[in-house]
Amino acid sequence: MPFTLFNTLGTLLIGITVGLMLYAVTKTFKLTLPKWIFPTAIGASMIAFQVYNDATWFSRTAGDLPPTHVVVGRFSATSPLRPWTYVLPVHERFQVIDRASARRNPDVPDLVLVDLLLVTRFQPTLKAPQFFDCAGNRRADAHEGVRFAADGTPQGVDWEALPADDPMLAAACAPLPAPTG
Repeated sequence: MPFTLFNTLGTLLIGITVGLMLYAVTKTFKLTLPKWIFPTAIGASMIAFQVYNDATWFSRTAGDLPPTHVVVGRFSATSPLRPWTYVLPVHERFQVIDRASARRNPDVPDLVLVDLLLVTRFQPTLKAPQFFDCAGNRRADAHEGVRFAADGTPQGVDWEALPADDPMLAAACAPLPAPTG
């Protein structure tokens, strides 16, 4: 888990940096501080970094996605080991439709096959191909072994009805903008 390692190293480096800065200030200005100041400042800085890192992971990660990727769902998590998650929403995973992966059959224009990306913090991103029936407001997993009828419609898939305003359906069925340049 290299990301977990980087997170831990970042937290430790913040603590060490704050400790060294506090030490330099006390030596430079010949200050005498109570003994509890050092561990309190170091611990508070490490917790503050962890809260910042947790609270901003989703916006930083989603902000780095290409314009053809549309976030269609995000999921929060709470933990007693991270009590700030009860106050600040911490999104640990989200779903993205990769509109650039959209494939359509000209014989079945209301059917589109796109990749749904499942992004989870500290885990590899998973790709789940999905069929969307734009006219019928439904979706199905495009699993291995899907057969296609002569008219181009997938056979042997379990269709799930979606509300007309479903964000996955809207993102998958929206036309791609024309390339610029």
